[in-house]
Amino acid sequence: MLSPKEGIQVGPTANSGFNHTVLTVTPGIPGDSGSGFLDKTGKAFGVLSTLALAPLPASNGVGDLAKELDYARTFPDLLGLQLANGTGAFRGPILPQP
Repeated sequence: MLSPKEGIQVGPTANSGFNHTVLTVTPGIPGDSGSGFLDKTGKAFGVLSTLALAPLPASNGVGDLAKELDYARTFPDLLGLQLANGTGAFRGPILPQP
């Protein structure tokens, strides 16, 4: 079973703020895509989308959740799209922000 990972966001966001580069002890692996990333307060800030090879090998590309939701809401059928609360408390390391 996979367990939560702890890491840090490195460098500025890319692609007009749509992407964060995040380093974790072990990078994401196939099947981890879509996993949520939390900030140090436990709020969701991103979704794992890529494993980067450059400029930082084995870093994770994390899509900015707020920007992704805003973009999705530009489509008429998704105007009411919103996050739903989880079914239980998160227990584990939380990704710190710089």
